[in-house]
Amino acid sequence: MLNPSELTRVVALFEQKYPPLAGKASDHAADGFTYNYYNGAWALVKALKAVNGDISGGQKKLQAALSTTSLDAAYGKITLDQNRQAIQDQYSYRMDVKAGALSIVTVQFIPKVAQSFGGAITKAPGRTSPACAHKKLPWTGKERPVVNGVIK
Repeated sequence: MLNPSELTRVVALFEQKYPPLAGKASDHAADGFTYNYYNGAWALVKALKAVNGDISGGQKKLQAALSTTSLDAAYGKITLDQNRQAIQDQYSYRMDVKAGALSIVTVQFIPKVAQSFGGAITKAPGRTSPACAHKKLPWTGKERPVVNGVIK
């Protein structure tokens, strides 16, 4: 178990090394990898604070705190499912060429996408899984177009 001063030190080091993302969320759009890792670390820090750094007993208190942690992140609210996997809004992008330069255009918004895509995937995705099949996906009918950066 981290004592309060150790927890304060760990949090201060984290916040010094990884300050809050600056600028507009769109400034970070091209780096989803960093964005999602940042959110994961942010959730862990919130949960550690909630349990006052108590990681004893196989981290049971920490795991319980993580399961109820939510983030009001740059691209919308993030919660966790029963497997502690993110449920978050997703955006579809298209690559365009404008004025001779490559650009990324957001074309679609899909709310609250979960790891299983609503049960459509039952094992880790790979080259043969899931099988290629045309079917209605859980978000069909929920997606909303994005026009000139505005969700319609």
